[in-house]
Amino acid sequence: MPLYALLLPVLLGCSEPDETGTEDPSSFVDSTYVRITNPAEGATVEASFWVSFAAGADVDKVRLQLDGEVITAYLDPAERKVEVSASSGRHRLIASAYDAGRALLSQDIVNLRVLPSDAEGGWVSIQTPVDGSHPVDPVQVVVETSDNLDTVRLFADGYLLGEVGEGGVFTADFATVGYARQLEARGYADGEQRSVDAITITPEQGEDPGPSSFNQLVLDLIDTYPEDGTYSYYWPTSGGWSGSTRDIWYQDRLIADDGGYSSCYCSGITWELFLRAWGEWDRSHGGDGEDLNGLSADEVMTMRGDWYVRELDGPGPSTALISTGTGDEVPSFADWRPGDFVQLWRRSGSGHTVVFDGWITDAAGNRLGMAYVSCQGSTDGFGHHDEYFGTGTSALDPSKLYAGRALMPADWY
Repeated sequence: MPLYALLLPVLLGCSEPDETGTEDPSSFVDSTYVRITNPAEGATVEASFWVSFAAGADVDKVRLQLDGEVITAYLDPAERKVEVSASSGRHRLIASAYDAGRALLSQDIVNLRVLPSDAEGGWVSIQTPVDGSHPVDPVQVVVETSDNLDTVRLFADGYLLGEVGEGGVFTADFATVGYARQLEARGYADGEQRSVDAITITPEQGEDPGPSSFNQLVLDLIDTYPEDGTYSYYWPTSGGWSGSTRDIWYQDRLIADDGGYSSCYCSGITWELFLRAWGEWDRSHGGDGEDLNGLSADEVMTMRGDWYVRELDGPGPSTALISTGTGDEVPSFADWRPGDFVQLWRRSGSGHTVVFDGWITDAAGNRLGMAYVSCQGSTDGFGHHDEYFGTGTSALDPSKLYAGRALMPADWY
């Protein structure tokens, strides 16, 4: 496999906050990508706002569009910042990257809402889900408000669902799915309604793949890893290192390597956990760790490329598991279980590959965030960590959380 094929997924699936705590979504190496860095996905903005972006080395020009209308045609990517004006309402911002021959290389899309001119008295805005979308039930709703509002209530087709909780987060569990619902957020101050925002969504049913004993294999293996900085976090800017803490061979091919660093990063450590959990189980049951569902060494390396995420906002591990018949997608948050492999993306555009460890909820059962295990600077390498939903740019984006569940070999397909 060419080196570039390894570099691409390595630098898309993980993004780590810098020393100020701000994620850097431009920290991808693939030369063909463009990423909108401001506004964030779901942002609420004034009628005049700044758009900034980052682009790879092969990007010669960037075109910005708002709802299909061209804002800037073939902008020099070095400019990186453009002032845009738009009418009130919801808009779709698209950045398109082109090479020197004007061939389209990639695109990035951000959904945003422009406030009405009379919003000074208070405003409320549904950031997630996107208007017109088909989210899987239960639906994770994130609502942003102006500072002068003290209460937000959420309604579906005029019926009260409940009060939006801490961080503007609400988990809406619909009894029936498959048809359009009007989701409405109403903002109050001192008991008086000051603002309202509404979208239309169609909640869908996600199929539960059922439990897998493989999850426990992963969790048991995690317990053997020290969390004292023994495996520190290291994020390379070049090279083909897999981000793993040790060498793992398959059919005389090195499919994970330690790189000589005694370190890890997120895609690498989760890939290692999957490989080790399967390999150790296989050998304990009379196998030799050389037959992963009949895959050749080249096919395992292709699986690794899928695991490490091949495109911005991509699913990562779930794609790798499904494409090789070794696992399933877990589309509904209600069905996630500790030991599932998750690719998360934040509203800033940065991402992380993790092993799910549980939901963080409030007293009403709203999902505030998730606990996970991975390799990150905030835990000095391998360790447990929490992240949260919310309105800030570093918050988890509920519409871009993907879980995959590995199956036991007897259940491979």
